[in-house]
Amino acid sequence: MSANKSTKEGVIKFNYELIEAKLPCKLFSDLMKWRNKLFKSKLIGVYKSGKMKGISYGNVSKRIRWNKKEGFVITGSQTASIAKLPCEKYCFIEDYSIEENFVKAFGKVKPSSEALSHASIYEQNPSIGAIVHSHCKEIFNARSVLGLPYTSKRASYGSISLAKELAGAFKKFDLREEGILVTLGHSEGVFSWGRNIASASKILLETLKKAKEVL
Repeated sequence: MSANKSTKEGVIKFNYELIEAKLPCKLFSDLMKWRNKLFKSKLIGVYKSGKMKGISYGNVSKRIRWNKKEGFVITGSQTASIAKLPCEKYCFIEDYSIEENFVKAFGKVKPSSEALSHASIYEQNPSIGAIVHSHCKEIFNARSVLGLPYTSKRASYGSISLAKELAGAFKKFDLREEGILVTLGHSEGVFSWGRNIASASKILLETLKKAKEVL
C-alpha cells in the first residue's frame, strides 16, 4: 500500500503495509491513559487558529511484545483531534526500514506519520520504552534559553532525513534513555522519551513548565 506523498502537515510520507488485526488493549492501557492526559493539556490536539488552523498534531508510542514479535504500538494517523482515543485507533509496528521508507503495521488504522521518527529514537537506546511527539510553542521558543538539543532545519516532519537527524542528535548531544529535543525543521515540534510513557510525558510537562517560567 502506498502512502500519500503530499507535503501537507500530518500526511504520511512513507510507504506502508497495514494488516488488519485486533490489538490487545491491556498491553498499552497506560499509553492510552497518558495520551488522553496530554490531549487535555493541549500537547496533543488541533490548531484552533493561525496558519496551521485545523491541522492536528501529536502522537505517542510504547514498546511492546505482541504476536511473538518485538515492536511498538503507536497512535494512528490523523487521530489527534479525538479527546479519548480508543484502542482501535492505535496500531502495532512490527517492522520498518528507514532507508527504504517503509513501515509494516498491524491494526485497524494507518500508522502515525511520525512512525519512522519514533522507530529511529527507539534504535538509539534499548532502555527507551515510550515516546511522545508534541507541538508546543512555549518549549520551541524557549529552546535556546533552556539549552535543549535539536535537529536540523533541513529535516521536515515524518521524513527519512528527520529519522536520521534524530539518530545524529543522540550522538551529538550524548542523549540517554530519558530526554527531550526540538525539531527545527518541524515548527514547534518536540519529542520526549523515557523508560515508560509516564516518564516521557512528565519530561514534556516539566519542560513546558520551565519554558513558561523563562518566557
